[in-house]
Amino acid sequence: MRHIAVILCVTVFLVLLGGAEAQLPSLPTGLSPSQQDAPDDTDPPELPSGLFGSDEIGQSSANEIDSEISTQGLITGLTGFVDWRVGSRFRTNPNHGTTLLHELRGQVRGDWSTADSTMSFAVDLILDDLVDSRSIDLNAGEGFVDIREANILLRPAGNLDLKLGRQTLTWGTGDLIFLNDLFPKDYVSFFNGRDEEYLKAPSDVVRASLFFNVINIDVIYVPQFDPDRFFTGERLSYYNPNLDAIVGPNAVITPTIPDRWFQDDEMAVRVYRQLGAFELAGYAYRGFWKSPAGQSASSIPIFPELSVYGASARGPVLGGIASAEVAYYDSLNDEAGRSPQIPNSQLRWLVGFEREAGSNRMIGVQYYQERRMQFDSWANNQSAPTRSEDETRHLVSARITQLAANQNLTLSAIAFWSPNQDDLYLRATAQFKLNDIWRIDGGVNAFAGPRDDGFFSQFRDNSNIYVGVRRSFAT
Repeated sequence: MRHIAVILCVTVFLVLLGGAEAQLPSLPTGLSPSQQDAPDDTDPPELPSGLFGSDEIGQSSANEIDSEISTQGLITGLTGFVDWRVGSRFRTNPNHGTTLLHELRGQVRGDWSTADSTMSFAVDLILDDLVDSRSIDLNAGEGFVDIREANILLRPAGNLDLKLGRQTLTWGTGDLIFLNDLFPKDYVSFFNGRDEEYLKAPSDVVRASLFFNVINIDVIYVPQFDPDRFFTGERLSYYNPNLDAIVGPNAVITPTIPDRWFQDDEMAVRVYRQLGAFELAGYAYRGFWKSPAGQSASSIPIFPELSVYGASARGPVLGGIASAEVAYYDSLNDEAGRSPQIPNSQLRWLVGFEREAGSNRMIGVQYYQERRMQFDSWANNQSAPTRSEDETRHLVSARITQLAANQNLTLSAIAFWSPNQDDLYLRATAQFKLNDIWRIDGGVNAFAGPRDDGFFSQFRDNSNIYVGVRRSFAT
């Protein structure tokens, strides 16, 4: 109760502090409707095992840094919001009750700038009615506090920026499909109705950005592995291959997570440049599968080692914006692909296109493919397969976004359909800005498909509808 009292007192104080001069803050990092508005040094987002991001590669973050430190030696003020949300399943779920979201969340964000540095922070205080424990786990995003950002930005040289600490990162070109983005995601938040910014989980990293006339380079070092905030069964039911069934709190998974500092680390590199009107990038990653994709000999979920190499391109074509991205996932613990307990290496690629289609309307389509590279070898070494497996996964998506009411109302719907798994995911959202302070949100997450083991169809009993009210402030 003391934690609850503290949260409510702080929240009330911040709301009053905003007063009549409160202003709505910029849309958080993540999923803007056009996928071109990612702020600061983050870019647009994507989902599990290649599901759903966009990156303004051509814009040098050096220009962003100039803007960030323009108010030298001044505290630039606090911004934030108080957000109340409730969500309910509209299908019977034998593993869970009807309510899947009921929380009050307050965020405070601020910056402090000097001539050669900028310190930033963003902290969430959370009152979640569906959990019994308030214990804090920043990696898992559990507890009554979640630190979304806490970092310092330095410029030791004219062509070098260093950003140290907790931050949110996104690479790639897909709309909610991530290939070369190996930074943590929170799929539970995304599927249960939290704001889309919470699809991207924060990372504790050292980021070095180098700017040259020909190319720019980003180097990300993660001293301790940052996994996804993955499905465990506690909030959403999911398919468990060991039990060959959809499970919930009765079979919560507790994987072995690599957590040794400077040993279980990650490294990611992006080399990018503008070539004419096109944005080109190459990527490399060394670390682990971001969700527990493998099993130990004793059937405990694990995070096998992984390297990823890829490239992307994005630019104007036929009156719209076309994008393409490819990534090779090298599964280092079983490169021959024989072990039934380690995921195969994979080749992933996507193509996408978006353009305006009338006044204040955008449409976009994508095709994504994910292919196992040693499928025959893997299948021949299965002792007793418990489910059907696909050598190639196909995924088609379409999005439409409409602005109305003087652009105060944003309506967006995106649908994903897998022809080979015969499952579907529809996410439809509505956001109405009453004024600079108040905003109303609503949406639907609907899943369908006959297979228990389909990526989307395993969540069909989690299909839900949600509403939310947000009050923003600025001092």
